[in-house]
Amino acid sequence: MGTYRYAVMGAGRQGTAAAFDLAVRGDAAGILLADIDPEVAKSAAERVNVLAGWEAAIPVALDAADRSEVALTFETLDAVVNAVPLRLVGVVTRAALDVGVPICDLSADPDTLEAQFALDEAARARHMAIVPACGEAPGLGSNLQAYALTLLDEPTDLLFFDAGLPLDPEPPWNYRLTFHVDGLLNEYAHPVTWIREGQPITVRNLDPDETVTIELDPPLGTMEAFPSNAGGTLVRTLAAGLRTYEARVLRYPGHVAQMNAFRDLGLFGTKPVDVGGTMVVPRDLLLALWGPQIVGEGSRDIVIARVEVFGHHEGALARAVVELRDEPDEETGFTAMERTTGFHAAIVARMMAGGMIEPGVHPPELAIAPEVMLEEFRMRGFEITETITPA
Repeated sequence: MGTYRYAVMGAGRQGTAAAFDLAVRGDAAGILLADIDPEVAKSAAERVNVLAGWEAAIPVALDAADRSEVALTFETLDAVVNAVPLRLVGVVTRAALDVGVPICDLSADPDTLEAQFALDEAARARHMAIVPACGEAPGLGSNLQAYALTLLDEPTDLLFFDAGLPLDPEPPWNYRLTFHVDGLLNEYAHPVTWIREGQPITVRNLDPDETVTIELDPPLGTMEAFPSNAGGTLVRTLAAGLRTYEARVLRYPGHVAQMNAFRDLGLFGTKPVDVGGTMVVPRDLLLALWGPQIVGEGSRDIVIARVEVFGHHEGALARAVVELRDEPDEETGFTAMERTTGFHAAIVARMMAGGMIEPGVHPPELAIAPEVMLEEFRMRGFEITETITPA
């Protein structure tokens, strides 16, 4: 029997992976695996327990929108992983604040992040930590970027490329989604902040004029890379003093044109429009029609996070590259995106439970020393390479 009691809110893909990692590496005394659907919670808990080899996860039927009930569930816990849909992140966070239990979440939405950071004073008063934006990116990606910046004596420019893609793309979309489709559209709808010539600039997500083509090692090959918020808060934390900072998402060629066609039609919109006398939210229609076509059930995926830093090292111009790649784990059945997302949140939860993260609201790149996070992932068998070469 371990030391810490956890809750994972949301028994979907990423939540189940987080619960598994806590069960085998989180010094767990028990894990409440909560979901509004009792059958989903039960199935996920059974899977975790079989894989972990002990009765670690306890299924709980819980409505994340019920703040008082959630707070009551949290009262005896040491840390929480918040893997609920985006609209409920704030409710669950405030429930954790009510009882003073540390919590991390998977939010990457800029508006949600701002709302989380606004809770800093309240978190400090409760002597608890809140770490938003965990998961594959920004989370792990932010830790990789923070680490890459330490490899050069004087870093000046940083480029970040991130992707979760099917290993076997199928037309016409050549894409499989490994998280909720609403989160994807929300990401695409937000503008992006970069740094050029030392000054912040705003660019449009999916902007064709800012999309570049890069060549990656097999099996990926030619990729298009477009502006995104995958960099999270790094643009205003560790990258704030750089000359250049650009974060892009990688997709197979053609994705940018497809998504801009949807955007230009107005299908990213959230304001209802009149369709033959019926008011329809365009984004809801797109979710209903496109979502089922790109759901990634049964699809093998690959995650790649690549950081390129330019600057000076040992008196000369240099380029540092840090890259993580991951593919599905055949033994556990977890996809690459489930592993990189769920495991990252679990690592943060374990550190919070052990008092290793200071009270307050902290982004991943500031909450945890970058070399510590990389070591945690390497201990889990992840492939992370790093090189320094003349520029």
